Amino acid sequence: MFADSAGRYGDRAALVLDDVVISYASLQKRARVVAADLVERGLQPGDRVAIVFPNVPGYAVHFFAILMAGGVVVPMNPLLRAAEIDYSLSDSGAGIIIPHTPTLHAGRRGAAACGAGGGGAGRGGEEEGRSLLHTQCGRRA
Repeated sequence: MFADSAGRYGDRAALVLDDVVISYASLQKRARVVAADLVERGLQPGDRVAIVFPNVPGYAVHFFAILMAGGVVVPMNPLLRAAEIDYSLSDSGAGIIIPHTPTLHAGRRGAAACGAGGGGAGRGGEEEGRSLLHTQCGRRA
C-alpha cells in the first residue's frame, strides 16, 4: 500500500512537521536506505524491531523500513521508564532496538545495555541518504 502511494503521489506531501515537508518519494527513498542497512546488519524476515521515537518523521521512515526489510515493528513510547522498556522488550521478543536519541534512558535490555549510540539529527530524526544507528541487542525473536 505504501509503495503504491509513493508511486502515485511521489511529489505530494506525505509528512509535515512544522516547516519540514517530506514527500512520498522522499519517504520511500529514506525508508529504503534504512531497510537496506537493517538487512545488511542481519535483520531476518520476522525479526522484531523496537523503535523508540516520538511523533517525528523519523518514526515513519523507520516504521516503513522495518516492514520493507521483512521485520515486525514494535513501537515503543520514548517516555517509558527503564522497567517498562525492559518489560516491553522481553514481552515482544524484540532483538533489535532503534532509539531516537543517544540519551534514551533504557533498562538493562534497553538501548543503554545494548551500547546504543544514537540517531536523530534534528527534529526529523534522520539525515538524507544516511540511516540511523541500529543496535543489535543480542537477542533474536
